Amino acid sequence: MQALKVIFNLNEKLWDLIKHSSTYFLGNALIASLTFFGTAFLTRILSPQGYAIVNLVESYKSFFIVLVTLNGYTSLGRYLYESYDDKKEFIGTLLIFCLLMLFLFQLFVCISTDYFSELLSLPKEVSLLLGFFVFIYLITSFYEQTFIPLKESNRIITRKVIISFGSFFLGIAFALMSKNNEYLAYLYGVLVVGIFCSLAFLFELRNHIKLKFELKHLKYMISYSIPLLPYSLSGVILAQFDKVMINDIIGKMETAFYSLAGNIAMAIPLLNSSFAMAWTPNFYNYMEKNDTNSLIYEFRLLLRVLFIASFVLVLFAKEVVTLLSTKTYGESIEVLPILILGYFIYISFTYYSWIFSFYKRNLFLSSVVLLGGVLNIVLNYFFITFYGYTAAAFTTMFAYGFMLLLTYGVIRFYFKVFYFPLNQILFSLLLLSLLVLVVRYLNMIHYFTLWQMFFFKLIILASVLGYAFYKYFYPELRKKHFV
Repeated sequence: MQALKVIFNLNEKLWDLIKHSSTYFLGNALIASLTFFGTAFLTRILSPQGYAIVNLVESYKSFFIVLVTLNGYTSLGRYLYESYDDKKEFIGTLLIFCLLMLFLFQLFVCISTDYFSELLSLPKEVSLLLGFFVFIYLITSFYEQTFIPLKESNRIITRKVIISFGSFFLGIAFALMSKNNEYLAYLYGVLVVGIFCSLAFLFELRNHIKLKFELKHLKYMISYSIPLLPYSLSGVILAQFDKVMINDIIGKMETAFYSLAGNIAMAIPLLNSSFAMAWTPNFYNYMEKNDTNSLIYEFRLLLRVLFIASFVLVLFAKEVVTLLSTKTYGESIEVLPILILGYFIYISFTYYSWIFSFYKRNLFLSSVVLLGGVLNIVLNYFFITFYGYTAAAFTTMFAYGFMLLLTYGVIRFYFKVFYFPLNQILFSLLLLSLLVLVVRYLNMIHYFTLWQMFFFKLIILASVLGYAFYKYFYPELRKKHFV
């Protein structure tokens, strides 16, 4: 990799970004491959109804960690970039608060299991496990938020890979040994590894935590996190509650189809998280120094990589679904390209939301996402009822687009501060939208075999990658006299 630094004359900060991004990318690539091939196992081992329940647990976990902790756990990532010297005390205060709230939540679930299970449309035994899944999510988040500012990319990604693969394989082992309720056995396996790793994470964090409850730290958490509570809840609703509403309005079979497509499309956010985790320290540093040139240059670089990844996944959507599932899940092909397009829009929005967070304009950010969440729920309620579960992908994409444009408008015309250029995002979306139409047409052609169509798509991909190389990399190589 050092040769790349010389060839492209990369400065230290950009080289640091690429180095840490590559670490996160390799780890997340492993996790993404697990998501892909793990899906192939789960769709064959579990019934569609069981697969739907497993995915609903993931959705509820993301929702309840925000609700139970009052979004407080997210304040850690911001406080560690402050210039205060009492970070250990803050982590201790925040951990005590979050664990206390989690204990009260689990107590409520145990007392009101029947009501809770009916409300969430989950089996009682699954509802009782939700608090433990939230605990794993919470400790893992504390671990990552603590070590990201320290640029401990190897440490973070190694632990993520261990917990992801360990949870999956033990879950699969438990499911294979079970004679009935395989989904429940799978969840037990995931919990065993998750809890063990969470305790190990706490042990590693011992030198970064001082268990001391201080009101000033609680006030900081409240002032930062409570205004962002609608933002976080609405974000979860946008990302996860499609499955919940499909489950309530139509049923678990359709929820399974939509979940499969969503899990495959998640490869794009996973890739983005590799860059986002590495770029966060750079972003805050550039913003503090008002280095807009570096911000725009690196943002465009990230966007190009995400565009190419989205392009590849949309192009081979049918082949991926065919490879990773049985014929029962064939309907997932219809919604997968739309979900990929929606995730690309959402990722673009998140980089604008960082600007809100930097200036601590959390109330405005929450208002934007709250409007998007309400819009999504209303549209889902009407369109899923009349047009089926595929409508959820379009309504979510529309809500993401609304949030992106509104955020851009508020930052540029109301606050009048630095903003990322919108033109490249819109151009990328136009190209991806055209590709979705082309792929939809190609999938309707039955004159070619699956392998013939696959090679035809490879030719399209090679042409696009060749153009990208000629447009963006070849000029740099000429400048350095390498070609």
